[in-house]
Amino acid sequence: IRDCGIVVLQECPPDGTAIFTSWMMKNETTCRATVDYVTTPVTPTMSLVTVWDSTSWRLQWPSWNLPLFVQRTLARQFQGLKGGTISVLNVHLPNGGPPRSPEREEHTSNVANVLVDYFENTDAHVCVAVGDYNLDVFSVVRKMSQGCSHHFFVQLSAAKLPNNSQSWSWAG
Repeated sequence: IRDCGIVVLQECPPDGTAIFTSWMMKNETTCRATVDYVTTPVTPTMSLVTVWDSTSWRLQWPSWNLPLFVQRTLARQFQGLKGGTISVLNVHLPNGGPPRSPEREEHTSNVANVLVDYFENTDAHVCVAVGDYNLDVFSVVRKMSQGCSHHFFVQLSAAKLPNNSQSWSWAG
């Protein structure tokens, strides 16, 4: 948290549980940072968590509506206290169906369309973190590059992330 300022996590214990409270206290102690967080429950036992160093970042707007990912998304925009704005999309994508099936193809297109809309409607530099993505992320990026009327750049990077996580950045 001290190094990057904003961390997105998935499949975390729910807020309000003893394990979550203990974990948050350990974050502050270990990172020696004042942290704030938002959560969204995905299931009764699992949530998405976005944590940030509140001495570096201020929450600028509270949420972004992404209907395809209801209760699977934390979309927030932050203002850096030293300048700069960043939008962070923490999304736990739903399963799209069996590989190479028409259902998976349709789901991939739907995910790509929602993400392009999010990117085009967010004025800040955007970073996307996707974990446990349940589909081929590279296919989503290919779909995002097809049929879009705007020239844009999507960069996919999995460096220094767990194998089941991806990070996207957008420069429109």
